[in-house]
Amino acid sequence: MKKVLLIIALFVSGLGLNAQNEDNGCPVPTGVKVKGEINVPDFGKLYKVTVSWDAVPEAELYAVYATSQYVPEPMWVGDVYDGTEWVFGSDLGGELYFYVRTICDAENMIVSEISEGVNIILNEDLATTVIEAPKNLTATVKDNSSIELTWDAAENAESYFVYRNGEEIANIKGTTYLDENLKADTEYCYMVTTMGVNEESDPSEKVCETIKTDGVEEMSSSFNIYPNPVGDELFITTEMNVTEVAIYDIYGRQAMSQQVNKSTSQQVVNVADLDAGVYFVKVVTSEGDLVKRFVKE
Repeated sequence: MKKVLLIIALFVSGLGLNAQNEDNGCPVPTGVKVKGEINVPDFGKLYKVTVSWDAVPEAELYAVYATSQYVPEPMWVGDVYDGTEWVFGSDLGGELYFYVRTICDAENMIVSEISEGVNIILNEDLATTVIEAPKNLTATVKDNSSIELTWDAAENAESYFVYRNGEEIANIKGTTYLDENLKADTEYCYMVTTMGVNEESDPSEKVCETIKTDGVEEMSSSFNIYPNPVGDELFITTEMNVTEVAIYDIYGRQAMSQQVNKSTSQQVVNVADLDAGVYFVKVVTSEGDLVKRFVKE
């Protein structure tokens, strides 16, 4: 981590008073986290605190603030860095709060608003508390725009961070999360971490899911349907032994089903009562299930 000269830290020490930080397009740092360690070999201090945050593309530098109590607008700058991690050492225990702001243009004093504060309690528990990653993470497609995540509760958990495709999207108390407003035909991969009093765990195992455009998957097969689009009667022809025919909408919900005439290779399905739209006809045969798409006019 490259440290910027102390003169710059002094230059921006008055950021809270004079900076141009209102509606200037300079993004606030997100994903601010703090991790505490005790008795780290060769560190030189009893406690080692690491503050980290997500990179901001517009950033020239970042200002890191530290206080012994929560304040909405902290004024003391701990340091200024061009990286996304800041290390702090102390021989004193107690609670500390840390904040970060983006410096988009140091020369013109264009900076972001202050980030939300994160806190840590420096005590002997740092050496004994083990924070484990969540286990048994599962992802389930709930509908055509959302995926539900569930996992087992972790010991010593204060909250959980949810990551989608490597980016943090939520910090929650429970062990269930519904990710909404997703796009179809896109793979989404998730990991979850446990946040203890002072430390974030390693990530859980990764799980991935894809929301398909249609609730029923279309299959190529040796049977034909006509007419398509259809108005009242849908004809199905196949040489296979058909036992059942069912109609599904694009969300996989069964709209109708009917028994078949086993004495003929052509089946006729009355679809006159279906609403206009896209449907799938599922043909159950002795050799497997076959699916084709059709349009109801």
